[in-house]
Amino acid sequence: RSTVPGHHGCEDPNVRPLRSISEFEIAPENFSWSKFDGYNQYARKAIGDYNQIHPGLPIHLLDVTPMTILRKDGHVSGPEKCGACGVGDCLHYILPGPLDWWVHLMYSNLVNLALKQ
Repeated sequence: RSTVPGHHGCEDPNVRPLRSISEFEIAPENFSWSKFDGYNQYARKAIGDYNQIHPGLPIHLLDVTPMTILRKDGHVSGPEKCGACGVGDCLHYILPGPLDWWVHLMYSNLVNLALKQ
């Protein structure tokens, strides 16, 4: 799957999901989240190169970034969401939450791949 950057300020109790990708802002550089897009591009290229060499055994990348960056409200940060997690974790997500949709997306992709064969 792709790597999703965190959301600066997710610990705000009034935080809501973003309405569009254009609202997403990369957090301050001290988290290195701005590098995640480059990591994802590298993974896409490496997978594409592999798939050209091994067309009979393709690898598929589950791109969860576009849908997940809208969920600024789904992080573990803050004691009301995860008392043992502490404050300031705006990278990881709680369950139920965006990770559940990653599973739905992966399942749908697996079903689609099975139907193609």
